[in-house]
Amino acid sequence: HMTPFWISICYLVFGLASIGGNGFGGWLSDKLGSGKAILLVTIAFAIVMFILPYTAGVFMLFMVMVVLWGALSWALTPALQSYLIQTDPVTSDIQQSLNTSALQIGISIGSAVGGVMFTMTGSSVDLAKFGAIFVLIAFSCAVISLKRPPLYMDRQHHAE
Repeated sequence: HMTPFWISICYLVFGLASIGGNGFGGWLSDKLGSGKAILLVTIAFAIVMFILPYTAGVFMLFMVMVVLWGALSWALTPALQSYLIQTDPVTSDIQQSLNTSALQIGISIGSAVGGVMFTMTGSSVDLAKFGAIFVLIAFSCAVISLKRPPLYMDRQHHAE
């Protein structure tokens, strides 16, 4: 039940938080390592997604969640880029390009699926929960990826 002005303010705050989140993600990746940063950011993002719709009735609490949502949604990028470089430095330029393409495709698919879900349920609470489930799937993929040995190590081993 917000006016267009306050909706615009929320988008502005989300955008500023996204910029800050990107810097925070880089710092976190440098401090903890890319793997730990990926897992921490992803699980925190899922928690925020689950909680977000329940804060809509209290504007200031909702704005705090919008800041966390915006920051965490882009805090993953630096850690992921660092991880891709670490997994195979030789092909990291190609991996970065494919990762950026996959990110854009994911945003498009997420928007489409979210639109369908909202049309079917009519509930932002259900929409956020559905989004959080996708984040948990991403977390599972990250765990699997982080547990396997880097590809370049396999190539070095076979070359010897």
